[in-house]
Amino acid sequence: MTKLRFAFLILSLSQASLVLAQADDEAAKERLRQKTVLAEAIIGETRELRLPENRSIVLARTGIRLWGIDQEKARELFNEAANELIAAVSLAESEKRRNPQFAYAQGQMPRQQVLDLIAQKDADLALKAFYRTRTPDVERALAARPAADQRIRNVGNNDIYLIQNELNLEQRLIRAAADQNPEKAIEFLKAALKRGVGPEVVNLLRKLHEKDAESAASLGREAIGQLIQKNYTVGNQPDHNAFQAAFQVLNDSVRQRPATDKSFNFAVTDIRALFDKLLSIVTDLRSTNSFQYAQQLIPIAEKFRPETVARLREAAQRAPYAPFRSGQADLIRRLSSTDTPVDQAMAEAAKLDAESRRTVYQSVANRFVQGGDMARARQIIGEHFADAALSSAQEALDYQYVHYLINQGKFQEAESLIDEFPDHARFNALISLADGAFSRDQKENQPLSIRILQKARAGLPDRPENSLQLQHMLRLVNAYVRIEPIEAFNISEGLIQQINELSEASVVVNGFQSSHAVRMGEIVMINGGNVLMGMDYSFVRGLAQKDFDRTVAMIRAFSRRETRAQLALNLLESYP
Repeated sequence: MTKLRFAFLILSLSQASLVLAQADDEAAKERLRQKTVLAEAIIGETRELRLPENRSIVLARTGIRLWGIDQEKARELFNEAANELIAAVSLAESEKRRNPQFAYAQGQMPRQQVLDLIAQKDADLALKAFYRTRTPDVERALAARPAADQRIRNVGNNDIYLIQNELNLEQRLIRAAADQNPEKAIEFLKAALKRGVGPEVVNLLRKLHEKDAESAASLGREAIGQLIQKNYTVGNQPDHNAFQAAFQVLNDSVRQRPATDKSFNFAVTDIRALFDKLLSIVTDLRSTNSFQYAQQLIPIAEKFRPETVARLREAAQRAPYAPFRSGQADLIRRLSSTDTPVDQAMAEAAKLDAESRRTVYQSVANRFVQGGDMARARQIIGEHFADAALSSAQEALDYQYVHYLINQGKFQEAESLIDEFPDHARFNALISLADGAFSRDQKENQPLSIRILQKARAGLPDRPENSLQLQHMLRLVNAYVRIEPIEAFNISEGLIQQINELSEASVVVNGFQSSHAVRMGEIVMINGGNVLMGMDYSFVRGLAQKDFDRTVAMIRAFSRRETRAQLALNLLESYP
């Protein structure tokens, strides 16, 4: 009988495992279907976009998400993205000739973003695209020869910055290519280090050291030699690129290493020589531009040249931003810490300036709120604040206390306090209450959470009248997604027409004003784009988790092609 029971148990566990495996398999198939649907929609929308830079960035981001599904298709998209970069450069040059006032800004070109994205999966392809997609401005800067006279030839040393940025990007792509192609690593890394020293120098030398320690040592000495020869200025401004490279080298040399560490290391004599060069620059009384780096040099000085620390501290005080630094920052942090007794914090705070006292008093009051002693917290605020500062501090305390009550499960008390809040503060507190109650017990507290959300909704007009109300509506959607998904969809779908109207109006106005946000009647999508006028569109991800197909249908209802592409891409990028 025992054997039979054991056999039955094994059979039951096997069947359960089979059911779970089948469920996992079905879930994986559904995720693949969803990703495929989104990718096809994005590619279709993207190829109809007007701006090649928009097509480029979206195709590259889509290729990243397709890499795990279809590498051949992903590479096709990467190559297409690179071709679109070339088209964007050509379009920019034609615009510049037609109307220099509206010249395409170098900073708007998504080239660096696109190449970095491609390099995540195929750095060799990214490196080839890097050379194919250079802008004429960069080509001219790289081809320029030293002038025979002293006449000024470019604005604000722009050519130097173009060359520096190009070097940094090239070295970053080469390092990625070396990681992905071990057989070519030495060739790649030597070539990169021979071209110049940039912020990637330490990473390149580490990687080369793994393959060829002798070459790494030789090129490391050469790199430090180049850094020592630099004057660390571009025109009358600090050469931040050179400073960054030098600090990469110095910081790597002072980092703690275990005894077993065999990674690349610079010679101590070379490091001291580089340190001395930077010390002479940042403590030079004739220069006001390099003092800002004195503070960063202090931890390094403490190891290599302790006798120079005092000079560096003095130089740091002459930095342009020094007058704006609070000399009491450490003291304020200590007094605001829960490790400092309340009486001590209050006594020492009385000797500080007004803004510093404000910080300490508020932190002490918050400590009492977190312990549930609201009366003591209000007493502290009442004794040390007045007028507008008192109202603001009390409002902040009340908000903190609401969160304390929610965490304690005292939802009725929290709601009663929220009802006394001013109109502008009530909405967010109600959302926090609904979310907190639902998180405590989703089944028992769902009716309460829905009622609280309905109260929050009642405080908003049917049609948002300004951007803040629209943001509140979208936050309401995010809250409803967890608690009552059907209502989340209903609110979202009800907003689409208004969002479409606002988007179309925004494109017209920004285009008329020649804003960089809109070109050729299309929203520029670099850095995520402003396709929803700065609104948080994460609500789409929450909706898709509840009903993918309804969410896709909702995305199709947006009138702007850029919006549809961006929302679908944002959703695709939410998949692991």
